[in-house]
Amino acid sequence: MFLSKIVKAVSFLREVKQEVIKVKWPTFREAALISLFVIIAAGLAGLLFLLVDSIIYKAIKLLLGIGG
Repeated sequence: MFLSKIVKAVSFLREVKQEVIKVKWPTFREAALISLFVIIAAGLAGLLFLLVDSIIYKAIKLLLGIGG
């Protein structure tokens, strides 16, 4: 039983190795550009949420008559 688990594990690792070889890994330039895009998109999303949050905050403040 223990030996069969070892055989299965070794077989699984061989299959993993074969699949990893098939993967087309991105170049450094591609990875850098994708990372930059993600950072910019996250920043823009953050600004959008800040804008929406500010509008909702001011609307509630106006409706409830809170503040100066």
